[in-house]
Amino acid sequence: MFDDRVYKRGALALHAIRRSLGDEAFFSALAAYTLAFRHGHVTTDDFVTFFSQHTGSRVVGKFVDRWVMQAALPSL
Repeated sequence: MFDDRVYKRGALALHAIRRSLGDEAFFSALAAYTLAFRHGHVTTDDFVTFFSQHTGSRVVGKFVDRWVMQAALPSL
């Protein structure tokens, strides 16, 4: 419950995705994502699918896998 996946991983993954996509694409996708899924429940796969489709980028799933799903933190 208190390991680094809970407190660091999500924020680091989002930061890595933002740096890869650029601010304009990232924040546009983020605004659309929160609007599309407000008052609902989502999964990590929902996030990856939505961001990938909205931005046309295939890197989102790779970042989520590296930063969230893998045991070791990748190098910055």
